[in-house]
This record gives sequence, C-alpha cells and structure tokens, in this order.
Amino acid sequence: MASWFSNLVATLGFFLLGHCAYATIGYREGLKLAEKEYNLPPSEILLELLVATAILVWSSLEMGGPFAPIKVDAASNRLVKLPELMDFCSVNHRGRGLPAFLEPSGGMDD
Repeated sequence: MASWFSNLVATLGFFLLGHCAYATIGYREGLKLAEKEYNLPPSEILLELLVATAILVWSSLEMGGPFAPIKVDAASNRLVKLPELMDFCSVNHRGRGLPAFLEPSGGMDD
C-alpha cells in the first residue's frame, strides 16, 4: 500500500505541475502585453516541469507497492488450458461475408 510519504511527494508533484501551468500562463500574458511572440517558456519553467514529472513518476511507482511475481503453474495458466477448450473456439472474420464465387479483380491492368 501507499505510504504517507509517497502521498505527500505526489501532492508536491501536482502542486509543482500546477505552478508550471500558472507560470506559463503568466509568462504568455506578459509577452502579450509587451507585444512579443511566444516561442517557448523560459528554461526555469521547463526545468520545474521536468522535476515535477520525475517526482510524479517516482511517487506513482511507490504508490503501487512491490511487484508481484508471475505464477506459471498449469492450473491457472490459460495458455496451457487452451488445447482443452478448442471445441468452443469460433473464428469470425470479414471474409465470411464475401461470396465464394467472387473473382479477383485485375487491378490496374484492366
């Protein structure tokens, strides 16, 4: 389960992400007032965005808990049971709707 520390770090990451959005909007408004063209946000905002993304990725991995091993026993593995279930396999595809006497067209040679 998620610890209180990973929840706190995730909250910090979301606040940083929100601050990046707010700072970018403020930067664009300042450029509009100065009648300058907008190309990219300043490097401080981009660095803050990278830090917020790294924090959110780390905290989401921590909230998930430890990885569970994949169990490969035959009782619960569906691929091992598949030959037993072949009576119930049905294959539906688009070719079923085509008539059997349809002749192939010559393409661009016609």
